[in-house]
Amino acid sequence: MAKICHQTGIETLLRRLGGDTQWAFNNVRNATGNRNDSLVFLRGYYMAKSLHAWFVERDLDALRRHAYLSAKLDRMSFQLHPGLWQGAFCHFMPLVSGDERMIDWYGQFISPLYRVTGGKAVRNRVGCPEYHAFQAILALQGKWQLLGERAEYILANPPGKKMARYQIDQEFYLALAKGDMVGMEQALHTLTVPLAKFRNFDGALVLTQHLMSMFGYIYAKIAWRAGYQVQVDSPYLPMEWLALEGLQHYEELDITQGFDLFQPFAEEYAALSPVADPIQRFDVTLGSRPTDMQLKKK
Repeated sequence: MAKICHQTGIETLLRRLGGDTQWAFNNVRNATGNRNDSLVFLRGYYMAKSLHAWFVERDLDALRRHAYLSAKLDRMSFQLHPGLWQGAFCHFMPLVSGDERMIDWYGQFISPLYRVTGGKAVRNRVGCPEYHAFQAILALQGKWQLLGERAEYILANPPGKKMARYQIDQEFYLALAKGDMVGMEQALHTLTVPLAKFRNFDGALVLTQHLMSMFGYIYAKIAWRAGYQVQVDSPYLPMEWLALEGLQHYEELDITQGFDLFQPFAEEYAALSPVADPIQRFDVTLGSRPTDMQLKKK
């Protein structure tokens, strides 16, 4: 198990920012090469710029500006492949950016979680990572009753060893659903103390693993957005980020400025597309209890 080291984290950011980006910009501009790989590469580049802005420069506005671009580039890649797996970590950059439209879009991004195996949706299987990822969607949308029911169910019916380390997340979600500040803060403390490094070191967390708890921040920010100003005394949770509101203006790149955030997905994923109008939003509570089987199409 790796040892958490702040300097190693900074060096990782500098290496990520030191590479050539022109090839990726050219691929996206000219629709050449592998556009998805190019977008994912640039997403990571601007995530590194966002983290560097805070952990090196202590610039909160730059933190948010670059986070917005990282989230926008990720959003563009999802348009190409709306069904590819995406976990709760995808909400990190949107939440850091503070841009409400971006957060709203990601809070509706459910198409990777609606896969069905054996007649049952994976979002309802306690042993599937989609169960964990779907909880973040419910929390962002304020579906407290269902969020709590699902948290209670998985805590009472633990998943296998691979997903067992995410049970602390379910303790947070249950506390959030109940409005239990003490329970939320206890779960966040567990996620953000140095001993929580078993959750910090993961393929999706390379840029944050030595600097902060990504999941700790995501959950704390969701709590703040729900009106619960949780307090956690930990060097792995930047409290300065939690009260951040969106910027009045976000700069776009030439490759992002013409992209419509709420353009629908194509073909089989069209019905699951996030929408700007709350009235037209897909009801994520339908068929989403752990005991629910996939609803048959009429």
